[in-house]
Amino acid sequence: MKTSAILLLSCLGLSDTAYAAQSLTDQINAVDAAQQQHEWAARQAWQAQQAAEERERSHEEAVSRERARATAAARTAESARIEAERQRNESYEDKLRELALQEREAQIQAEKTRAGREGDFIDRELKQKDANADLTQSEADANRNISSGTKSFLEKEGDADIKKDNTPPPPASAKPQTSSWWSH
Repeated sequence: MKTSAILLLSCLGLSDTAYAAQSLTDQINAVDAAQQQHEWAARQAWQAQQAAEERERSHEEAVSRERARATAAARTAESARIEAERQRNESYEDKLRELALQEREAQIQAEKTRAGREGDFIDRELKQKDANADLTQSEADANRNISSGTKSFLEKEGDADIKKDNTPPPPASAKPQTSSWWSH
């Protein structure tokens, strides 16, 4: 850059060397100051750009960390939900197995009780059959008794009729005696 400033001055064609030297020094100093100002501004711009890039990188890293944290939290929550559901399913299946086992035990107990009381059932059936046989026998006896009673009554009535026909009539003066419970 300094060479371009010198070239610029020589191109201006200054004739006076002293004036030109003074003026050249001032111009060089002015160019140098401008160049330093320009370098300082460039350095400031570069530092600002670096700081902005650093802020952007930091922001991206923070976003990335937050995203990773959120993803990990979501995975943890999903794992917890899946585990809770698995536990609930296992608990339900355990209860179903327990109920099936209790049901089977109740069936076995009922079968044992039925087998243990099989003799009672047989005795009850035999007693029922005996009672039916006794009832039939009683009905037969009652029918026989009615038949023999009717037979006896009819025989006695027939005998009474025969005797009545063979006995003389009572005298007319004799009053028949009636005794009944309503005549008293």
